[in-house]
Amino acid sequence: MAELLARPFRAAVATGKSQRGADRVVRQFDLEGRFEVVLGGDSVPGPKPNPDLLHAIMAGRSTDDLVMVGDTTYDLEMAQAAGVRAVGVAWGHHSVERLAPWARVARSVEELGRLLGV
Repeated sequence: MAELLARPFRAAVATGKSQRGADRVVRQFDLEGRFEVVLGGDSVPGPKPNPDLLHAIMAGRSTDDLVMVGDTTYDLEMAQAAGVRAVGVAWGHHSVERLAPWARVARSVEELGRLLGV
């Protein structure tokens, strides 16, 4: 994971957690300043899989260079609804079998890097 985070990229958090919970987790893992935007599910009118979180993060930017990395079908459904490319990760809440119909699924951090083109 450290190798993936060492390379420069723009990043944001779109979580179903409350804004307060999202901010707490970012602080807990000492990732403050790493993300341009951290949005909790209560920061927008429609929660996942509604695309409101991604639309707020994109703020008029093109979807061409955006990728939603998610560990639930809700993440991947949200990406699809927002017109954003998605990659699932196998080490989260939903199984590879549940994620696979929605997007390619990385089974390791190294594979995630490859799928992201890093």
